[in-house]
Amino acid sequence: MSDKETGETLIAYDGAAVVKGIVLEDPYEIEGAELLGEAAIRTKEIVGDGTATAIVLAHSMLTYGWEHQAEKADQIRLKQGVNKATETVVAALRKQALELTTKDELAAVAATAVADPEIGELVADVLDKVGMKSVITVGESQSRQFEIEYGDEYGVVEIQVGAETKADLELKKRSVEKAISVAKLAVEEGIVPGGGIALLNTLSALEKITSKSEDESLGIRIVLQALEAPLRTIVSNTDHDFDMVITSISGRPKKPGSLRALFEKGRDEHIGFDVLKGQPVDMFRTGIIDPVQVVINALENATSVAMMVFARMGT
Repeated sequence: MSDKETGETLIAYDGAAVVKGIVLEDPYEIEGAELLGEAAIRTKEIVGDGTATAIVLAHSMLTYGWEHQAEKADQIRLKQGVNKATETVVAALRKQALELTTKDELAAVAATAVADPEIGELVADVLDKVGMKSVITVGESQSRQFEIEYGDEYGVVEIQVGAETKADLELKKRSVEKAISVAKLAVEEGIVPGGGIALLNTLSALEKITSKSEDESLGIRIVLQALEAPLRTIVSNTDHDFDMVITSISGRPKKPGSLRALFEKGRDEHIGFDVLKGQPVDMFRTGIIDPVQVVINALENATSVAMMVFARMGT
């Protein structure tokens, strides 16, 4: 992406930053981008990560809702359905969460958040040494390398970042800040399989949901169908086929229709797909993991933005 002011090319791994960098001329497109960006910004403000997931989920919900005229539905009943499905998914996500117990897991979750193993290792080393309650700040190094400056016994620490260009410096500083935030959150709340797998694992929990009206049922379906969107989006950026990926991780051939039957109880919920290796893997052993609270906040903010749009269009 390009900096709006300087035109300098920037590299960003943050969905909120990408949305802010989008330049559009059509007023309707601008409004649409801003609405999706709202889901990302809310997620970033609360947990510091999951912005791309929030955008993908919100886009999927809005697309499905528009196709099924959600704006014409009774908004109270529609919201009841959305809330019922969201609460069920959140509960199922929390049941999946495992305690983060090793330094390697800490490094993996930090690295995944910023797509940088070096930063992941650095943050894990610092947190392992000074503890989770320590105050860690991010500053600038006089060299082009990372440097760590430890304060007094009360484990204020400054990670000093160096880089060749100003753009690289700002990116690395933001990445380190994000990695610290995500790593601490993972320790506090627990971790789940990354790569969209944790959301797919909740599909079986939605079987128990019943609706009292067609509009409430539509709200449930809006959330239900969106749960596959993160993995589908990841796969779409590779040479892999989505149906093949689903078959490989579920152990059953994908058929037209809902994925729910393929992710019923009894399946190994740790198994996902490593798109770089092109094969199913244990996501925890491979280090493809997310803090559960990041996934939860991405989902909740996506549903909030989607409902806001449907309500606005229905007035």
